[in-house]
Amino acid sequence: MLRRTAGTVDLFDGGGHASKTALDFALYALVCAFGGGAQQFIQPTDLFPWIEGLMASLGRVAGREVSLPFPKISYAEALESYGSDRPDLRYSLRIQDWTAELGGLEFRVTQGAVESGGRIRGLVLETGASLSRRQIEGFEAIAKKAGAPGLLWVKRTEEGG
Repeated sequence: MLRRTAGTVDLFDGGGHASKTALDFALYALVCAFGGGAQQFIQPTDLFPWIEGLMASLGRVAGREVSLPFPKISYAEALESYGSDRPDLRYSLRIQDWTAELGGLEFRVTQGAVESGGRIRGLVLETGASLSRRQIEGFEAIAKKAGAPGLLWVKRTEEGG
């Protein structure tokens, strides 16, 4: 439900609580007005510079400089590199493919994964060597809940060990 008061437009959920801000509604209206259908003449990429300019202007009002254009990645790249269609790019936790490096090892777990058509993928944690065994086992429990058969992990210190 829409309600207009004092120059703002709010979206309300069924209980009468504001669920979106006026800016959310404006962006939503833009996407709806120009998105989809056989008669679509304006592509989402046509709107990006306008929306980025709006965000940069709002940033300046808030006392923050925003660098343009915003970084963009495809849906497929987001899923492949971050495991999510909405990755938090503030952190450098990019999923890397280790199949070429580890697939030839004489290690049953990695060999079995590659032989069955799977891949060996993982993260490099810059400060991972400082994690305790208990912390690593906690991560393994999370991975298993998400469907992974387990975690293969290696610690490497500055000394190389």
